[in-house]
Amino acid sequence: MLAKQDDSINTLRVKMLALLDQDEATRALLCAAGPSTLFPTRVPVCPKKATGFFQGLHDTLLPRWVKDECVTLDDLIEDARMLYLIA
Repeated sequence: MLAKQDDSINTLRVKMLALLDQDEATRALLCAAGPSTLFPTRVPVCPKKATGFFQGLHDTLLPRWVKDECVTLDDLIEDARMLYLIA
């Protein structure tokens, strides 16, 4: 799942969401305080908010996207944004 030069921004975002769904170490790194080599300029994600987001991503968003051909990359990204806001 490497990034290609012609990938759209939402394609890259979906790849990142899929990675976060599968890789617990990356999820922990995203929530850790301070910059890292993977995320040098990030602000850490609240662990409480992240737990709800990652659970919703795993249980709802990605399975629905895989099952429903009508859900586009743009829809998935918008749903992920809304999930993060309410997590």
